[in-house]
Amino acid sequence: MSKAKEQLIDTLRSLGESSRYCTSGSVDPVLPSLEVKGVGEIGLPVAARDARKLIRCAARAPYGRGERTIVDPDVRRVWQLEPKQLTLANPGWNALISDLVAKVKDEFGIPGRVVGRLYKLLIYDKGSFFVPHRDTEKEAGMFGTLVVNLPSKHEGGRLVVSHGGESTAIQFGEKSRKFQIEYAAFYADCQHEVEPVISGFRVCMVYNLSIPRVKRQPEPPPYNQQVESIAAAFRRLFDNEALDKIAIPLQHEYTESGLSRILLKGKDRSWVDVVARSAEKLDCHVYLALMTLYQQGDLDVDSLDFEGYGRWANPDYECANIDEVFDESRTLDCWVDIKGRRKTFGELKINEEEILFGPNLDLTPVKREVHEATGNEGVTLEHWYRQAMIVIWPHGRFQNILASEGQHAAVPALLESISRVKASSKNKEFRQFAETIIDHWVPSTHSNADSKSTDMLRCLAKLGNLRVARRFIREVLPQDLDGRQGKALRQLCDRVGWKSLAKDLRSLVSTQVPQERTVSLTGIISIFEDLCSPAERMSSERRSVCRTLAGDVEKLIKKWDAQPEKKGRWEKSETREGIPQALFNAFCSIRETRRLELLFAHCFASKNHYDLHTVWIPALIEINRSRDESSPGKKCYRLLLRHCLMELKALTATPVLSPTDWARRASIRCRCADCAELRRFLLDPKEQVHRFRIRKDRRRHLHEQIDHHRSDIDHVTARRGSPQTLVCTKNCASYERKLEQFETDTRLLARIKGFAESG
Repeated sequence: MSKAKEQLIDTLRSLGESSRYCTSGSVDPVLPSLEVKGVGEIGLPVAARDARKLIRCAARAPYGRGERTIVDPDVRRVWQLEPKQLTLANPGWNALISDLVAKVKDEFGIPGRVVGRLYKLLIYDKGSFFVPHRDTEKEAGMFGTLVVNLPSKHEGGRLVVSHGGESTAIQFGEKSRKFQIEYAAFYADCQHEVEPVISGFRVCMVYNLSIPRVKRQPEPPPYNQQVESIAAAFRRLFDNEALDKIAIPLQHEYTESGLSRILLKGKDRSWVDVVARSAEKLDCHVYLALMTLYQQGDLDVDSLDFEGYGRWANPDYECANIDEVFDESRTLDCWVDIKGRRKTFGELKINEEEILFGPNLDLTPVKREVHEATGNEGVTLEHWYRQAMIVIWPHGRFQNILASEGQHAAVPALLESISRVKASSKNKEFRQFAETIIDHWVPSTHSNADSKSTDMLRCLAKLGNLRVARRFIREVLPQDLDGRQGKALRQLCDRVGWKSLAKDLRSLVSTQVPQERTVSLTGIISIFEDLCSPAERMSSERRSVCRTLAGDVEKLIKKWDAQPEKKGRWEKSETREGIPQALFNAFCSIRETRRLELLFAHCFASKNHYDLHTVWIPALIEINRSRDESSPGKKCYRLLLRHCLMELKALTATPVLSPTDWARRASIRCRCADCAELRRFLLDPKEQVHRFRIRKDRRRHLHEQIDHHRSDIDHVTARRGSPQTLVCTKNCASYERKLEQFETDTRLLARIKGFAESG
């Protein structure tokens, strides 16, 4: 281990359970049922008229200077009420204060019982303030102060707490929390001030914090030296050892929902706080993440327990260990930044040398899988461990770290970053990040994969950089389309100019190859439709580019349709479902109806690709539902209507006749003796039942042939004798299917005639 790592580990282990000198937050409101002598009951939020009444009964608050108590409005201007003037009738208020004291105790990592006693009620009106000062010991054993701010409308009056060269500003009364009880706590040794109230009234109750019967009270942790030491160690690790990131395992277990800075336990709190302060000095990113350690290896037989005895003993793998690990990987996910915001980095790989010290493998795996012995291989185990980590990396390496993991980690981060920044087109850092992502882009291997192309196009539209946009469309998009990129691509064209991207769009369409397994004609047409729609916002520049693309789309469809239909058992030709209506919408939007008529005529002739029932009739119904009489596609619609009518009339011209004998279609192509006997049985007009007394593998073969060719045969195995008998009985399934289709076509014909009659 390097000296820098040793220094980092030693410094972290020297920390206590907290590095915080102040803490703050808000909780759901509880009505204290506050009554003040001479005023009466005070409601929440505190109204301005009630605040004025409180001031009439209050005295100017003094401050301590040495052993003297002084009232000086140039140092402290605020009104105060003594506890004896107050009555808190609601027991729930005392419970709330107890909860807040316990929360502060936990945040500060203080052992033992902490007590909070009401000291004063303070009213800050316009212009009230308190210059920087430290609290004097107001009672024996006091170590800190708890300020509970009551809801009231005001501006200004920030509480600023400083310690060890650092400051924390706490603003009470913000709009998002105006109905909540807000609190802040700090050590008495910390210097603090209240900035002037600009308007309204700030009302708060101040409690002294102490530990009873303890001579030495807690003090704020002096961790400046540790912060500097850790920052120096990080600097050496990133510069001299060329690490991209460093992961520090936390000491406690955390779930995904429990991974948050405010929910950390024990020393983990101080570790995160000090690392965050060190990272700020180095301009580094700090996150919390969960590391998943995957291990696969041989079973450690000595760790195995058995249930039962002798030959009835069953191995219990629940507590079994891995003997020799032969496969191992580490990934980080479930990211949370230092402010508690979830991040969308996805899974990032992490190397063993990037982890400060080894994970705690004494933990129980979150998941186990056992693979029983097969052949010459023994029992193998798979274990998954989870451990929370602090992850830190230099700001300048942020892009390469995410981009090297692939677009699934990098694109969401880029989109989130751009969305938070205005005028991002001028941000050189984002453009460089986008180009780094393109450099590392790995195209999806399946057409239905979760492509990040759409999100990347949204990023590029926000960036508005023409050079980067052209590069992405040329180099990445042709190999990473799933049909959902059209709207984002249209937004990008609107941003950088349609003519500027015209050549790249044409190349995107023309370079698609039907033989590629990841390419989908339906997806390309869907993108083209989105580029052409809606017609209401069609500029002349956009229409000109889309009309040129229409010619490229026409050529692409004809190239696709020229491909022979796939005949393999496991190969399926791509259907044309949804394509006619997409073409209709797109070509009508750009007023290219004559080209659409010719393209429809071509598609009508390609019956092997464009099925009447799955392609044309659904397209006609969809177009009829959404068409407008003033639409330029009226002639194309009538052409489609006439085609469907002609086809349906031909299909319903001859009624379906029921079979007069038991002869059935015999399309089985296998030439084995059993299949030859099966064909003879199918073609026999008199025989209805046939028995095949053959062994199991031959019965299974006949079973598969009957099902694959949808032969009109019911088959069942009579499980008597050896070999058993496959009993085949002819049925009328083909006739019933034809009759059902005939009735469906008759109904469709009547419906479509209604379309024609309605114009």
